[in-house]
This record gives sequence, C-alpha cells and structure tokens, in this order.
Amino acid sequence: MVTLTATVTAGSAPVTPGLVTFCDATAKYCEDIHIIGTAQLTAAGTATFKFRPSVADHSYKAVFAGSNTYAASTSAASTLSVGPLFPTTTTLQAPSVRVNSFELGAVVDGVELNPSTPGPTGQVSFLDTSNNIAVIGTATLGSATFGFDMSKPANPTTGAYPLGIAIADFNSDGIPDIATANSGSDPVTVLLGNGDGTFTAAPSLTAGASPDAIVTADFNGDGIPDLAVANYGSDAVTVFLGSGGGAFSAVSSAPATGDGPIAMAVGDFNGDGYTDLVVANNTDGTVGVLLGEGNGSFEPMVSYAVGAGPVSIAVADFNADGKLDLAVAIAVLQLV
Repeated sequence: MVTLTATVTAGSAPVTPGLVTFCDATAKYCEDIHIIGTAQLTAAGTATFKFRPSVADHSYKAVFAGSNTYAASTSAASTLSVGPLFPTTTTLQAPSVRVNSFELGAVVDGVELNPSTPGPTGQVSFLDTSNNIAVIGTATLGSATFGFDMSKPANPTTGAYPLGIAIADFNSDGIPDIATANSGSDPVTVLLGNGDGTFTAAPSLTAGASPDAIVTADFNGDGIPDLAVANYGSDAVTVFLGSGGGAFSAVSSAPATGDGPIAMAVGDFNGDGYTDLVVANNTDGTVGVLLGEGNGSFEPMVSYAVGAGPVSIAVADFNADGKLDLAVAIAVLQLV
C-alpha cells in the first residue's frame, strides 16, 4: 500500500478546509481517468490517499482546488517505481488418475504489461502438506501464453434492486471497496475488497425508504470516506460518517430533498472548501443543492427547476471560469 500525502499552506499556516486531487503528473489535465483519488484537507492542512499502484514507473502530483479564501495550487511531481517483481497466482489443477498413480499439474498466472513482456519462468514444487511439507516433485514451467482473462469471481450479493453504487477505500487498507443503495430493500450494502476481485460483506446500513442513489466523500474533514444516500421514498438524504475500519454511523438528522430524489453528485459549489451535495429530484422536476457545513451536516436545500423527470446529474467546470457547473439528464416517459 502506498500513501500519498499533500500539505497545503499559506505562508507557514496550514490551509483548511479544502479539496485536494491526486493525479497522474504526466497528464495535461487532472481529470477523468488521470485522477488517482481525492481527499479533504484536515485541520492540519494535510490530505492523504491510500492505494495500491500497478507495476510500472509512476509520477503523481497534488492539486488544491482553491476556495473563496485561498487560491488554487499544484505540487511538484513525485515519482514512484513499483517493481521489478510482477505478482503471480499459482493454481493446483485437480489430479488426473493414471494406472496406479496420479498426475499433478499447476498453472502460474502472471501480470504482464504487454505481449512482449516475458511470462513467468522457472520451476514449480509440489509439496505434501500432510507429511511435513515433503517435496513430491518439481516441474519446469512451459512457455507462457499472453492473453486477456475475462473470467470473474463469484458476484457479491447486495440487497434487492441495487440502483446506486459508490467506490472508495472504506477500511483504509488501500483496496477499493463498494457500497450500494438498494431501492427494493432499504439497507445499504457495504462490500470490503479483498484485493483479488472478491469482496467480504460488512454490516449493512439502514437508510430511508427506497434508497436510489449513493455518493462518497469526506463530509466531516477527518480524512475518512463517508457516504450520502438519496432516499426516493422518503425525500431525504441519509449521511453515514466512516470510521476508517469499514464501519459507519448515521448522522442524527437527514437533510430534506425535493420530491423523488433519484441521483446525486458532490462538489464544492460555494467555494468554502467543504464538500456539498446536489440532488436530482425526479418527481418535482428540480435539482437541489445542499451546502455542507464541514461536520457531516448540511444547510437546507436550495432548489432549481430543470424540467420534468431529471434522472442523472454530473458536475464539471464547463465554461472554464473556475466554478463548478451542473449537467442534468432529463428523461420523460411518453406513452402511445
């Protein structure tokens, strides 16, 4: 696991609050696939992000988004070389029966950057774990075959009718985890990543009626990802504050939304350095902005009419003025 840490200061004084984005320093813009992760500045003026990079030479930078008080800034690039060892997975094949004997086989899968990268070479030892780890025999690996594996582990189970999904490292182990909003069963499912494509279920979270959307961000500035869930059936947002170990606690009061909240996004819309929420309210045709107060609570919603049936919402700076804008998808059902 690698930890990226950014410190933002004004002179010698730490800057807080604010949002820091960690990204690929070789990219022209710190956007989309070039973003490694984001983190809120703590009271010490630092933001951290933990992850597990791939085998390669990397270059990272940190970008402070700026606020009404402090100008934006970008760090110098920091390099990281991961390697030279490539991870492998060895699988023991089921023994095949011969006359008075068995045949053991093993397959070694290795992560390859491209077809020209040599595959795993060397020998595999077959051990008898029931007899003091005795060596039964050894075999030399054959020539490698480069391929793209589309196989997947067993699908993790969520609640009924999952409509929303959010991804972050909820237990601080550097491995991405999943949270889903399950419209048909109300509880929110939290799945902690094992690092091999499988997940372990954590205790579910009780939200409002028919949770349709879920987002993650650090709403209270403690450096730990939190969750916000839009409840379509109860017209409110449930906020869960993360503990850093994969557990969450619900904020006592749920901010009210418009009628039928169906989608959400996050951003700092008023430039105060705190993370805010924007909600698309499907039934009453509005989007609502809930300004964060930096402690997990939000100010009452301010709504804007957008037309009948908003179903999705996105945040970006579309006119390059340094302020976040909104794009709302409208879907109106028409019957013939």
